[in-house]
Amino acid sequence: MTRRGLRLHVAALLSSAALVAVVTGAIFGLRSFAPALSLGVLYLFAVLPVALVFGTPYAVLVSVASMLAFNFFFLPPYHTLALRDSENWVALAVYLVTAVVVGELAARSRRRAAYAQQREREAAFLAEVSAALLEAEGPESGEAAADLRAGRRHVGRLFFDAGDEPDREVLERIVSPLASLLGVALDRERLARTAVEAEALRRSDAIKTAVLRSVSHDLRSPLTAIRAAAEGLERADLDLDARDRAELVDAIRAEAARLERVVTNLI
Repeated sequence: MTRRGLRLHVAALLSSAALVAVVTGAIFGLRSFAPALSLGVLYLFAVLPVALVFGTPYAVLVSVASMLAFNFFFLPPYHTLALRDSENWVALAVYLVTAVVVGELAARSRRRAAYAQQREREAAFLAEVSAALLEAEGPESGEAAADLRAGRRHVGRLFFDAGDEPDREVLERIVSPLASLLGVALDRERLARTAVEAEALRRSDAIKTAVLRSVSHDLRSPLTAIRAAAEGLERADLDLDARDRAELVDAIRAEAARLERVVTNLI
């Protein structure tokens, strides 16, 4: 455990003990106004802050410590961990479960708030970087710039202090190789992006082909049944009565509905 983690652990334990002690003292002061058994819910005011600040494990620890303190000080026989009435066991169990659940919900809310704050900081940082990049298109006060060109392409700008402007011949010798390097890097990035897009298209086509092959049987079956039923209705050499023709028509309708469902699912 790191030194910071150790300090956090000690602070969590001390805060937990202090909150349990404070709530216990409050129950001592209030038990003359209300039954002690109904005041056990006040220990939730010790569980919630610990869950929000330090997390679920410490909230569970506070829940157990609160249950033991409540049993020791306020449930008969007093100043022991034994219980005389079975209903007190039920009350303690209900309290413990409630405290743990409330602590977990509070800790989860804390984690979501922390995640939202982190995303907000990231968005602010990206906005600052974007603004800096947009503002960097031209030299600031006290700066000079040289365009970097690879052939006819403008690949960037080289900024330097106006007071320390290098010799023009030296600058020309530096700018040309630097622009070429940047041009090669940009071409490589463009080619890599094109290759990735081509691979994505290839995989997409492969997936489409696999899907079509997998559903080809589902498409052929109703089409075959419809074709067979239609040919049966058309053939004059078949001696079909009204019932047989009705069955063939029903078969065509059923297979057409099945085909419609398959096509709808594909779309």
